Amino acid sequence: MIKNKYEIINNFCDEKIFNEFKDVAFSENISWFYRARLAGDNNKSYWTHCLFNDYKIDSSLFHSSFIQFVLDKLNIASLVQIRLNLTLKSLIPIGSNFHNDYFFPNCKTAIIYLNTCNGKTIIKTKKEIEIKSEENKALIFDTNILHKVVSQTDVDRRIILNINYFKK
Repeated sequence: MIKNKYEIINNFCDEKIFNEFKDVAFSENISWFYRARLAGDNNKSYWTHCLFNDYKIDSSLFHSSFIQFVLDKLNIASLVQIRLNLTLKSLIPIGSNFHNDYFFPNCKTAIIYLNTCNGKTIIKTKKEIEIKSEENKALIFDTNILHKVVSQTDVDRRIILNINYFKK
């Protein structure tokens, strides 16, 4: 039996490269696409900007030095998807349903937090583990680990980079 694993890396990326990408993600010059539900049947919506999906590049952001750094640091052999997810501030914390992004064997999910806020990710291994949304932190886990997002109440936007991939 394969053990569910996760890893947290603080200060994941060089500050200069990270901030250049963050500035673009938080700018008014990025296109966001509406999704009605975070996961399952809850009523919290969110916005996405897909960089890579269905074997093709969907955004010029894919060519940024930050994304190239991420691909190298995560030792990625093959990509499934890369997207930015944006959740808007809510009056009370709203959690998505627990879910898996994909069901491919030996696949990984990486979440890189672009800003600090009181939103969080919860992963479910033998117990539920809360991961705080802290700028320039990466959470990496096997895709067979259930996870969910809990919305923030302190800042207008929470943006994360979500990557699904296979390691070399």
